[in-house]
Amino acid sequence: MPALRAARRALWRWRDRSRFSERHPVVSAIVSFVVVAAVATTLVAGTLYLFAFASSQVGGLP
Repeated sequence: MPALRAARRALWRWRDRSRFSERHPVVSAIVSFVVVAAVATTLVAGTLYLFAFASSQVGGLP
């Protein structure tokens, strides 16, 4: 079946392509470090905000 053969070859070409991290390992490392640092900072800041918000609500209860 020509359609299946074409799909299989397209999949093989896609699997055998060079990845961005293989072509540019330094750029990939720097970008991933920045992304991980930003996500970690956001999670810590969000946790601190929620903790501060919960602490302020506890004092306001009758």
